[in-house]
Amino acid sequence: MNNLKFPQLISASLLILTLANIANAAPITYTGSKGQYTASANKPTTPEVKYGLITDKCIGSACLGMTFGQLKAKLGNKVKYKAGQFMVDIDAVRVIQDGKVQYEICYGAGEKLRDKDKITCLSTTNSYYRTKEGVGPGTSLIQAQKIYGRATVSNRADNESREVLTFSKLPSGYQRIWFRPESKSSHDFAGIYADWGKEYNQTNRFKPDAYIRQVMIN
Repeated sequence: MNNLKFPQLISASLLILTLANIANAAPITYTGSKGQYTASANKPTTPEVKYGLITDKCIGSACLGMTFGQLKAKLGNKVKYKAGQFMVDIDAVRVIQDGKVQYEICYGAGEKLRDKDKITCLSTTNSYYRTKEGVGPGTSLIQAQKIYGRATVSNRADNESREVLTFSKLPSGYQRIWFRPESKSSHDFAGIYADWGKEYNQTNRFKPDAYIRQVMIN
């Protein structure tokens, strides 16, 4: 350093200062033939997740295997719970936050969910909750097919003719996740069935406005 002349010392100092600014992620604005743009030395940060996550075990904070009491302790006192009928043969406790149902804890009709009972089934129609690929209630079947492959809708007479949706390329480990579709305009079956009325109906054709209404895990 002693051999550097004064102008070289100034240049070296400026270089050190510039490197320090880059390290501190100071944005730098450049002007070129196509206008101005700003660059930063920071690596891109992961976008903030703005939805609750659905996995093969959990919907948001609620997970299969935890007890109802454990979930209540985890959620705190800002959450309300309302028990009632869910389907013909299923009851549920609705988990309500900010005046909106987040998800339901499902169990057999006529039973009562106690704090010591383990959660064995969860359901949601709240579009805030999605899989890591961004699929959840409110996602159109056309969009979901682009992510999970060809959609098949089906229903069985011995299951109250409830319509179920599957995909050809679901990720490994998603076998516990059940998708239930619906037509937005008719609030009825999403599938277009060639021979309606059989004990079991299945099709790859669906109405243009079909979407995922509900996601369940069990």
